[in-house]
Amino acid sequence: MNILQELFTVFFKIGLFSFGGGYTILSVIQNEIVSRNWLSLAEYAQIVTISQMTPGPIVINAATFVGSKMCPQSLLSAFLGAFVATVGVGLPSFFIVLAVAKSLKEFQSSTAVKYIMAGIRPAIIGFMFVASLAFGKLAFFYDLDLGLQLTNLNPWGFLIFLIACYLNYYRNLSPIKLILFCGVLGLVLL
Repeated sequence: MNILQELFTVFFKIGLFSFGGGYTILSVIQNEIVSRNWLSLAEYAQIVTISQMTPGPIVINAATFVGSKMCPQSLLSAFLGAFVATVGVGLPSFFIVLAVAKSLKEFQSSTAVKYIMAGIRPAIIGFMFVASLAFGKLAFFYDLDLGLQLTNLNPWGFLIFLIACYLNYYRNLSPIKLILFCGVLGLVLL
C-alpha cells in the first residue's frame, strides 16, 4: 500500500470513530500516528497545539498537517498528502450526517439510539482523559526518555498550567488571550 492509500485509510478510520469532537479522538489519532512512526509523540503534541490555534476542527487540521508532512517530496505531493488525509477524515462524517439527516425524526425517538449515546458518553470522557494524560506528560516533564521522575519535573510547565486553569476558570479569560498569554509565559519561562 502506498503512502496516500495508507493516509486515506488511517484517517478514514479515525473519522469514522470521531464521536464527541476532536478532543475525544486525540488519543486514537496519537495511537495511529505515533505507532506508525509517522511522528514522534513530541511532534504530535506540536501538531495538536498548532491545530488548536488554527481555524477549523482539530481533527481536520491534524489530518492536513500529518498528510503534508508524510509527503514532503514537493509542494504538489505535500498538497496531495494533505488533501487525501483531510478527505479521508472528513468523508465518514459527511456520510453519517447525510444518513442521520434523512431519518432524524426516527433517531430522536429511538430508545436504542438513546442507550447507544448513553454508552458512548463515558467512553468519550475516557478518550479525553487519556489524551490529557499524554499531553500532561509532555507538558510537565522535561525529557520523557528519563521517565516520570520528580527530578525530571518541569516546574515552569506546571506553573503555566495552574495559571491557565485559574485565569480560565476564575477570571473567565478568553481562550485567545489565554493562549497568547501562555505562549508569552512559555517564551519567558521555558
